Amino acid sequence: DWQNAQAPTKFDAGMLNVNDSLEVASFSGPNLPTQVNLFYVTPEQLAPDTILNRRKDFVEQIANGILSYRLNSLVLAGNAPFEGVGSSHSFTFNQLDLTQVIAQTQPEKWAESLTTLVVEIRKIMEFGISEQELIREVKATRNALVTAAQSEATIPSGSLANAVLSNIPLDGVLNESSQSLDIFQELMATFSAEEINTVLRRQFMRVEPTIFMQFSQQAQALPSTEQIIAVYQ
Repeated sequence: DWQNAQAPTKFDAGMLNVNDSLEVASFSGPNLPTQVNLFYVTPEQLAPDTILNRRKDFVEQIANGILSYRLNSLVLAGNAPFEGVGSSHSFTFNQLDLTQVIAQTQPEKWAESLTTLVVEIRKIMEFGISEQELIREVKATRNALVTAAQSEATIPSGSLANAVLSNIPLDGVLNESSQSLDIFQELMATFSAEEINTVLRRQFMRVEPTIFMQFSQQAQALPSTEQIIAVYQ
């Protein structure tokens, strides 16, 4: 029988250099969609899997869900220069706290798209969210968990195996969807607009972003770093 002569080595993601100032990068390649990306990244240590930290994850999910709803409302109303957009928060490589806002647009609308993202981020930081926005997003989150719980009996075995393997490095408890729903329902009444506002401001004020512009290969030159910075500011 085959035996592995060497123990598996742990993945090393390296050290994160936190931005002291705005960073800009751009890339083009065949058949790539045009994207405007804002990344806010700081180092973070893996937190223990507790109800308190589960609640923190829910708060961050709700906060970014509200911003995503605002941005997508512009798309649905025909008032956005981009065609698809979203804001999310994640814990990456067990050591990176990452907030990202990504919009898909057309090459000629990159500047307008970047401007709209920046304006909406600054607006939500300055004025915060409303109680109605919080209520709507909490309901949307609960509905998504209900749907997941109702379909958990039909999840393919391969998906379950992948979920287990993905959870191993996190050193946490892998819950069934119905258990996650129960936890969320117990916490629903504890979320507040003030707390969501604090989370949003922390996410977007903790560090200067990295702006990453992605374009399909094209005849015209890519926008320069100076042009991108001028639009952002």
